[in-house]
Amino acid sequence: MYRHFPDERSLLLACTGTYLGANPPPDARQWAKIADPGVRLRVALAELYPYYRRNQGLLARADDEMPANETLADVLTPYRDAIAAMAHVLVPGWTEDHFATPVVRAAAGLAVAFSTWRTLAVEQGLSDFDAASLMLTFVQAAAGGSEAADWRPETVPA
Repeated sequence: MYRHFPDERSLLLACTGTYLGANPPPDARQWAKIADPGVRLRVALAELYPYYRRNQGLLARADDEMPANETLADVLTPYRDAIAAMAHVLVPGWTEDHFATPVVRAAAGLAVAFSTWRTLAVEQGLSDFDAASLMLTFVQAAAGGSEAADWRPETVPA
């Protein structure tokens, strides 16, 4: 292989480019057209979680190897940017509260993360539907849709 590619980066670019070309992640631009944030998140996760399930072998290996392989992490930057863009698309409409927006942004980021799906579906054995339902509830709570999300440190008994 290395006689056809001058370095590891070239090899990884060719391999990931071919794989992601044949197995692209869902297109978040379509989700942006959905006005209702709850429906938008349901549609997003209904597309994303089956994608993760179909591609979990490669995605898990990449997830595990990126911390120790700078070249792989660099090559997968466009993929990671696409996942971040998904989270960005899912934030609008949940809250008008300026202070809640970072929490909603973090909740949306967690909802679309492969590591979240991996924990819920693989390690905890949830179906994609149940994992998505749990993350919908989580994002709703982050947006203030439940009393559980409205605690403040000063209200917690010592």
